[in-house]
Amino acid sequence: MMRCTVVRYINLAILMTFVMIAPGVKKNFPGLQQLVDAGYMTENEKAILESLERKTHEHKTYVPFLWASKLVDRARREGKIKDDIAQKTVTDEVIKIRGLCGELLGWDTYNIPLVY
Repeated sequence: MMRCTVVRYINLAILMTFVMIAPGVKKNFPGLQQLVDAGYMTENEKAILESLERKTHEHKTYVPFLWASKLVDRARREGKIKDDIAQKTVTDEVIKIRGLCGELLGWDTYNIPLVY
């Protein structure tokens, strides 16, 4: 169950990234409720993201990655991940995907002239 939840969090973060940069995805998921309806997040997670949205209007794509990392830590504490190396490997992959999503957001932020 933890493994499925970590994957769901990563999928949620990737989807939130694409919502910010792809108009077609934004059309399909215009708000957080559509993410709940599609099964990418729960009502409790939606409430957390909404409370963060009221505090700041910066993007929140990092939050599901944070949740995934915390869940990997919890799995290690509970013995579901057998050693520290496996935990570090999984956490490194989560961080790598977060970096790639950040890179996509960076490419979307800066316009490159067509001449290049």
